[in-house]
Amino acid sequence: MIKYPNLRRERKKKKLSCADMATVIGLKTKAGYNKKELGQVPFTVEEAKTISNVLRKSMDKLFASGKEMN
Repeated sequence: MIKYPNLRRERKKKKLSCADMATVIGLKTKAGYNKKELGQVPFTVEEAKTISNVLRKSMDKLFASGKEMN
């Protein structure tokens, strides 16, 4: 199950892969990012801020666990 569906949706809208996002937040592998998006590993506040800036959406909207974004 995906913990952050809004994050995934917005990432895909921007045509960014997990590998792209891993690079953005300084991870070495796309698998590391995927684990974070799935909620298996937590994002740091700094990672969340960086992702929010890249996707141009608020952290509240992107990281609302299991809630649809309006």
